[in-house]
Amino acid sequence: MSIIHRSIRLLCAAMLIGVLTSPTIYAQDSNAALLAKLESMQQQIDELRQQLAQTQTQTVETDAKVEAVADVIESGTPQVTEASKTTIGGYGELHYNNLSANDPSLDVESIDFHRFVLFFGHEFNDKTRFYSEVEIEHAYVADSGGDTPGEVEVEQAFVEFDLRPGLHAKAGIFLIPIGILNETHEPPTFYGVERNDVESVIVPSTWWEAGAGMNGRLGDDWDWAVAASSGLQMPTTGSNAFRVRSGRQKVAKASASDGAITGRLRYMGIPGLQAALTMHYQFDPSQIANDGLDDGTLVEAHID
Repeated sequence: MSIIHRSIRLLCAAMLIGVLTSPTIYAQDSNAALLAKLESMQQQIDELRQQLAQTQTQTVETDAKVEAVADVIESGTPQVTEASKTTIGGYGELHYNNLSANDPSLDVESIDFHRFVLFFGHEFNDKTRFYSEVEIEHAYVADSGGDTPGEVEVEQAFVEFDLRPGLHAKAGIFLIPIGILNETHEPPTFYGVERNDVESVIVPSTWWEAGAGMNGRLGDDWDWAVAASSGLQMPTTGSNAFRVRSGRQKVAKASASDGAITGRLRYMGIPGLQAALTMHYQFDPSQIANDGLDDGTLVEAHID
């Protein structure tokens, strides 16, 4: 700024000296010419003043920005970073069924807010994170002893660790890695109002257990997952005998005398395509000795 001030003074002085010490110019120039020169000088001075004002304004704005950045750095950067590491999400399903049967007693006409699900996750650091899923089914849960269809369930609550790039471990309550729907069971994954029987009765989606697991990648096209977890407790008598879905314990005071192991290999080398093979083995799916169900293997394969 001082350079511009000095420039104005020097320009004015030089012009004034030139006017006063040049009799030849005085003699030859008319009053009109002299006035024109003075106007030109004034115009140049005004332009220099405008440049000086703009420079001062820009300097003030720059100082303000620098101070604002300094305030942010000193006061809040760690808090902003921590807040961004917590995530909340969810989804819901409202079903309407209107089915006519040959036997009118079997007709169905109902509306049901089937599920309301909240996701909660937090990233502790670059290698450790927590993930959970809480669900309310059928909109309403009565007090203890009430007779309503509603349930409150914790379907996932686990901590995941990055062992190295492409290799991860987890422990807690998690979804069993089997089938098309079990791990990704939101409504856009399947067609229609209700899930199909194969992936709701045989593969009992949604199916979660407690335990530990690992997953990783094999190159760019393949991934794998293994898990050791709690198991089913399938009935062997009654109307639900040997029904896989009826064996879910949902990790609620669950019998744990016999556990299970699960392994999956999946191909995803073509965009939009996945093909997988899963084997789930439980030492005793009923967890009762000598009842005709001493061990069980569930094998699943799909192309989507």
